[in-house]
Amino acid sequence: MYWYRTLIIICILLLFVGCGKKPNMESTSNIDIQFTNVKTTEALAQEKANTAKRTLSQHDHINTVKAVNSEKDLVIAFEIDHLKRFNLEKIRKRIQKEMDEKFPDLNVIVSTDQKIVLELDRLEEKIHSDSISKKELNKKLKKIVKLDKEQT
Repeated sequence: MYWYRTLIIICILLLFVGCGKKPNMESTSNIDIQFTNVKTTEALAQEKANTAKRTLSQHDHINTVKAVNSEKDLVIAFEIDHLKRFNLEKIRKRIQKEMDEKFPDLNVIVSTDQKIVLELDRLEEKIHSDSISKKELNKKLKKIVKLDKEQT
């Protein structure tokens, strides 16, 4: 009988120790949103894309925001918390409406597709390093818009 009580006490102690919170654990709510302001030059003005990024960074469920604009189009792609993926379409529609109201003069495309996020990331890097012309930017953005429409 003595070993039975000892086993129960050990199990309870292990349960308390295993479930205890360590003081150096960080909360997931302190994670910063990943976005960078794209350098704006006269030829490749990205003020509207940077404004959209700052606006979307205020949403607590968004982790990463990528955006690039041309004279006619603004393409925005974002990633959300994994636990919020059940509401992905509702979130995307709400952000689409918000961006359409904020930028009525542009054709705004909002996407949550990972491939669009990666394509915009590459395009942002090219803009930031000044290794793309205005004509190439328009061409790449049209390709991304076409890719987004194919997936829907």
